[in-house]
Amino acid sequence: MVLVSGFAFAQQAQVKPQAEKAAATYNRKAMVGNEVLGSITAPANPYVNNKSTGFELGYQIGNTYYDLQTNGSLCSRIVNFDDNTVGATWTFGSTAPSFAERGTGYNYLNAASDWRAIPGAREEATVRTGWPSIVKVGTSAELVFSHQGTTNTVHVLRRATKGAATWDQDADIALSGLWPRAAVSGNTVHVITTGNPDAAPTAGLTSPLYYHRSTDGGATWSITDMIIPALDSSLNYGFSADGYSIDASGNTVAILVTDDYNPTFLLKSTDGGDTWTRTNIIDPGLGKYSTVAAGSISDVNGDAVADTISNSDASGAVIIDGSGVVHAFFGLMRYLDDDPAADANTSFFPGTNGLAYWRDNNPTQIDTITGALDIDGSGVLLDDYTAQENLALYYQSLSTWPSVGIDASGTLYLAYSAVMETLNDGMDPFQFYRQIYIMKSSDGGNNWDEPYHIPTQFQFGEYIFASINRNITNNVIHIVCQRDGAPGLNVRGDEDAAGDNEILYFQIPTSLPENLSVADIQVNNVVGVYPNPAVTDATVTINAGTSAEATLQVIDITGKTVILRNQNVTAGYNAVNLDVQNLSAGMYSVNVTIGKEVYTQKLIKK
Repeated sequence: MVLVSGFAFAQQAQVKPQAEKAAATYNRKAMVGNEVLGSITAPANPYVNNKSTGFELGYQIGNTYYDLQTNGSLCSRIVNFDDNTVGATWTFGSTAPSFAERGTGYNYLNAASDWRAIPGAREEATVRTGWPSIVKVGTSAELVFSHQGTTNTVHVLRRATKGAATWDQDADIALSGLWPRAAVSGNTVHVITTGNPDAAPTAGLTSPLYYHRSTDGGATWSITDMIIPALDSSLNYGFSADGYSIDASGNTVAILVTDDYNPTFLLKSTDGGDTWTRTNIIDPGLGKYSTVAAGSISDVNGDAVADTISNSDASGAVIIDGSGVVHAFFGLMRYLDDDPAADANTSFFPGTNGLAYWRDNNPTQIDTITGALDIDGSGVLLDDYTAQENLALYYQSLSTWPSVGIDASGTLYLAYSAVMETLNDGMDPFQFYRQIYIMKSSDGGNNWDEPYHIPTQFQFGEYIFASINRNITNNVIHIVCQRDGAPGLNVRGDEDAAGDNEILYFQIPTSLPENLSVADIQVNNVVGVYPNPAVTDATVTINAGTSAEATLQVIDITGKTVILRNQNVTAGYNAVNLDVQNLSAGMYSVNVTIGKEVYTQKLIKK
């Protein structure tokens, strides 16, 4: 880890940094949502209505072709109620490239543990919105805040009865800004938004961060469009889209601002949002910095030579515990601005690894608690990484998009997505998949359990943007995420062909049972598949350590088992022939279970 001036990093987990690679162009653009994208589409997934059989392995509750669920930090996408019902949201869009019907995707899990049918349209009646943030008020009310990109204002869906057939309110409200984030304490609702970065500056800020507050459950707003003094132009040029998160508990409100060249910091209020204090978590040492200003370079020590700096990757999460302590999480990233020309490109290092943890009762220490893992134990992370094209272009680190919840005992639960060393899409050049892990701390963040990989029906998929419920109850963690068959996005970055992305729901016990451990992701020197791609037949090789009964499954991209066979294997080399001629063309996961261990390989059927 590179030391950042004024702050010490403690390596709490055995996270191996990626070997240094050349910097990549950091040209991330915040997507307002009104952009007309390239007219590239892929065929619809014919299995879109098929669902996995178990919540613990992923259950499809929605879909979207619009695949950018955040520009940085996640919003609140899932809430649970005391009676075990759940509401989940996502940005929905089905018609590339215009996505004129884009809006809030929503689904509801009732008390009988039944999800509704996959919705085919947004929740809003007529207004085009994006980036919904869902919160609950009281025991039953639901509010969803999204943004209306044409007027640069907030749109709200509001109803007093969760899961009801219609919304009591479906309208723009008098709150300025885009990309809303919301938090609730009692009947008080706190919302933060940012101004349109393409509009003229406001109060000297290219894109201000606004604070809004309602004390009556969102019916009326006593504070609107407030620029908190610590967020004014004396310290800031402006703020990035989705580069912030918010939480509230009692009278304590916390806002985490994650940035690249400017400080990553915490705003905290202990009087319900009336007054605020600012604490810098990471200060890169550049002062008030604009990458697009003429003459600017990332020169920390004043020698007129650009320096590589360390900061967050603009994805973060924040939560307040029962003692009022604020816990913050963010991906780590390194940046370089060595071109003094106005509006010139800057650079970032996509091979940066590590998810950081900080709390305000120990403000001088940042712990790297996890990251992308050296799954094969070789001592080198991502052994096969040879080119930047091996990493899908999200502008985030190898471990990113943290989401955090807490239970009544104060146990913290952290979900995040990380690059998987042993899983890639097999293309040329190949790209590593990202999948989801959970960690927990039962002692207020002093120690963290080992990461647990969330098992899936289909190993070879991109599972990203995982959001967990803020309040963990009934010993259950609720998770919603987006799954794609290929790494990368259509809307930004790689600009892949627009295809169907599944919105999945997972229900994981807080005990994080042993069979979820990362130890179950085995290196594929035990199981092999040839020929690959296969046309009519494929041979699965199993190099077993002892004689045993093995279970062999071939699973399609929807999580459906299409071949299931019990097979006795002997110690040493075994070969099992599979007839695959009746399988549809596409990608499959071949899972071999021996005892408690699961070994996986990919099969491509031509």
